[in-house]
Amino acid sequence: MRSRANEFSERYQHNFSVLATPAEGLSGKFTAKDRKTFGELPGITDKIYYTNSNHVPVYYKCSPRHKARIEGPYHELTRGGHIFYVEIDGDATHNPQAISDIVDLMDSNNIGYCSVNHNRNRCMKCGYEDSQEHLDICPKCGSSDIDKLQRITGYLVGTTDRWNSAKLAELSDRVVHK
Repeated sequence: MRSRANEFSERYQHNFSVLATPAEGLSGKFTAKDRKTFGELPGITDKIYYTNSNHVPVYYKCSPRHKARIEGPYHELTRGGHIFYVEIDGDATHNPQAISDIVDLMDSNNIGYCSVNHNRNRCMKCGYEDSQEHLDICPKCGSSDIDKLQRITGYLVGTTDRWNSAKLAELSDRVVHK
């Protein structure tokens, strides 16, 4: 596909590129249609979402280095857009070395764009924040009005209660890359 885009760019004197699309909204829709057509196939349609783009599946336990070696080569092929992400434990704002290590991984694997994912919870009543994985009640004021921030498509998009069921299922399957 990359070669074909280059060929068209030369032939028509326009910039053509390949995009590694996240297709967040389609991940659940395609799976449901495929399950209806082909049934439940282990490792294919047995979840309510597909792993998008060229990513290692979110539930695959591997190191950031392994993930970068697998996904990195696709970034050169998808110059129209791509993302590499790493799930880390705890609060990334208090771990600059983890961020630095991931930036080094990006550099050594020719990765163009990255997101470092970590839990970020905020009590909407008193403003308390932390990075616990399952914070349902604020330890400061007792409120259950907790905004759970997470990355989707490379951006922190606010509370996860706005996510569709396929993306919530994908979120619950995410593992930390160690």
